[in-house]
Amino acid sequence: MGLGNPRITSNYDATNPGNTATVTNFLIEYSPDAAERAADNLFRISGFDFDFASKCGGIGLFNATTTPTTQVRIDNCTLSNAAREDGTMRAVMFQGSVFGLVDTNTFSGNGKHVDVYGNNVDTWNNFTFSFGSENNVYIENNVLSISTTPHSAGQGGKYVARYNTYTYTGSTALSPWFDSHGNQLSGVYASMGTEVHHNLLTSTNNKDVLIHDGRGGKHHVYSNNVVTSGTVTLRVREEYSDSCDATTNAQSQHISGSYYWGNVKNGETATSCTKGTNCEATDCDGSQACYDLTENTDFFNTAIDPLVSYTCPHPLNTKGVTCTSMAGTAGYLTRNTTLGTGAGIKLQ
Repeated sequence: MGLGNPRITSNYDATNPGNTATVTNFLIEYSPDAAERAADNLFRISGFDFDFASKCGGIGLFNATTTPTTQVRIDNCTLSNAAREDGTMRAVMFQGSVFGLVDTNTFSGNGKHVDVYGNNVDTWNNFTFSFGSENNVYIENNVLSISTTPHSAGQGGKYVARYNTYTYTGSTALSPWFDSHGNQLSGVYASMGTEVHHNLLTSTNNKDVLIHDGRGGKHHVYSNNVVTSGTVTLRVREEYSDSCDATTNAQSQHISGSYYWGNVKNGETATSCTKGTNCEATDCDGSQACYDLTENTDFFNTAIDPLVSYTCPHPLNTKGVTCTSMAGTAGYLTRNTTLGTGAGIKLQ
């Protein structure tokens, strides 16, 4: 942990900005070896003020194996300016079987803030997605200034975003706020799922906001609040048939088992999820024979009962916190802002 939030300014240039997932694009890279994966001990970065100086990505976490790493925590940091004109940089990127907690940070000026990707067919053939599992990336109690989509999942990735506060400064519609990719041909597989709840977004320019764009996987999206005079929507859609990127997983890649409820504009006006254009492009076999998503079969504008969700706060945050019904960081009471002593980057 950094004492007094020491500032670290990057002088490192990304080596392959055109491919933003390249390991060497990040100032800090963590790829646990076999012994580290077996031990699954804590890896923590805490209490730093990072300025990536528009040169590189921030923190890249990689695990290409099927032995998961679940004890990653990035907390109480400022992460800014992970951006380049010649490639979309991420402040934090999870790639593969690596899970944990990103909490109590401040993000600004990044190409993307936190993205979560899997290992494509290896993830789909070896993992399942479950709401309430520790094998997800948890993004909670952060303050984020955004000018574009801050989070995406794809290639078997899965995340939970809850109790975050966002300020959107863009001059056009935010589409979407939270993204979940579908399969995209050529071995690019869909996200497995997301859980998005109790987040607060204020659009300073009163723009339209698409809360969640579900193109694949399972989702619970609820109790989010958007402050704007623009329109507020939710959407599901199917782009390509699952057969184009086959898996052995019992879960479909297309939207299924997804529930949307309690999402509001300005704290009052409820918004429902609708189906977007089906098969926007020619399918892998030259047709447009995508699966036809159906409300009340594949997605529902009702609450799910019982609701299964992971412990809030995440167990890696050991401070006394109560998660309430209020959206944003204000609903995550007794915010953890006190650091202990010790090394800044901790691997036990």
